[in-house]
Amino acid sequence: MFGKDNFVVDLPSAEEQGVRFSREIRVAEKVSCYDLEYILGDPVTVSGVLSRREARIIMALSLKGAVCTFCTRCLDPIRLAFDEDFLYLFSASQEDDGSSEREESDPECLVVEVPSLGQTLDISEQVWESLVLSLPQNPKCSDECRGLCPFCGKKLGAEPCTCEASDREARPGAFSVLKDILRDEN
Repeated sequence: MFGKDNFVVDLPSAEEQGVRFSREIRVAEKVSCYDLEYILGDPVTVSGVLSRREARIIMALSLKGAVCTFCTRCLDPIRLAFDEDFLYLFSASQEDDGSSEREESDPECLVVEVPSLGQTLDISEQVWESLVLSLPQNPKCSDECRGLCPFCGKKLGAEPCTCEASDREARPGAFSVLKDILRDEN
């Protein structure tokens, strides 16, 4: 995922109010997600607080960093910052004999069952999951980006498009087939 080390944190004892942690991680390879590639060249700051609620652990997790990818409209390289918060509830899995009802959890918490809650907990999977959820799904260089001309490929707004209306009709676009289908149905 993000290196050789697992992300292991110390759990709070019953007497402690909470245990804070903070660490920087580096993601060595490109991350492919949402049909895009992301590069996390700078370290990502992972911090959080673990607190004990009866036999469960609640973790407030925060990820801050920046990602390099491409604008989905004009394909220019862009760098976007992210700052996301997540809430996890860790519960020790118990054999279900059917006699006790499963407690309802907070709908904002991501529930994770673990074999046991000892003195430490490996949160590597939750950090990776949160990192992927922090990546922008439809990154744009700006809200005003008009994208590329579908006929000549020039970046719209950066320079005037030299395509004439007659050129556009002569070169069918990707959806020109639909125009003919709609005419046939009417």
